[in-house]
Amino acid sequence: MRDFRDANVMARSLCEALKLKSMALMHSESLELIAAILGVDNWNVLSAQIKAAEEPSSKALYCTFCKRSSNEVEALVAGPGVYICDKCIALCSNTLEEQSITKMLRKTDPSSAALDHFRDRSTEQILAYRRDAQRRLSSTRTAVRTVEVLLGEAASGSVSLHTGAATS
Repeated sequence: MRDFRDANVMARSLCEALKLKSMALMHSESLELIAAILGVDNWNVLSAQIKAAEEPSSKALYCTFCKRSSNEVEALVAGPGVYICDKCIALCSNTLEEQSITKMLRKTDPSSAALDHFRDRSTEQILAYRRDAQRRLSSTRTAVRTVEVLLGEAASGSVSLHTGAATS
């Protein structure tokens, strides 16, 4: 469904439709007509409204990493010239936690190190870690299956895989 932000497209469509009926209308005239139809004084006012709707508000804050706005997340933490949302913080925490556990498992007695690490955690934290690890594992399995399908299709000749370095 079209709204006021599509005024240019509507004006162009109006010009083309009238041209088919042998009626000439300049684009600027059609813009003024569309503005009037939308209940705006003139095209200049409508154009300013379109521009304001397209530009993110300077008051709106966004996560520097995932670009989610402050309205889309529960928390947004400010740093020097950057912001990070609660979802990105959780992702970073999970990654660091996983690296920490991986390091512990590489020690000579991994079972006691892992137990010590999880002993300090609440049941809720351990369950959350397990849930996140299962989600990452499921995502990895899906990616592996996708690659296997692509490789199978490439072997049959229906898909070509490009492995060269990108050039600009």
